[in-house]
Amino acid sequence: MKKFLPFLFVASLVACDNSGKVKADVDTTVNDVKNSKIIDSVEAKGGRILDTVKNQGQVLLDSAKQKTDRATDNLLEKAEKGIHDLRKKDSVR
Repeated sequence: MKKFLPFLFVASLVACDNSGKVKADVDTTVNDVKNSKIIDSVEAKGGRILDTVKNQGQVLLDSAKQKTDRATDNLLEKAEKGIHDLRKKDSVR
């Protein structure tokens, strides 16, 4: 029996050391899974935010283009009217 005590002691130390490693591996795996879920969540939210920004940016661009087109049309109409008025004045003289 005394012959087996050192073996039992070493075996228990190895078992304790291995259980610590297993716990560390499990903790690491759990952290990796949590981090992966967090990353997935951030990517999903970031994608939705980016889509929202793109959509709102496109709406702003479309609105600006419409306003620019209307302003250009108004300027062209005023220029044509001005030219027409000048031609009338020249023909009256």
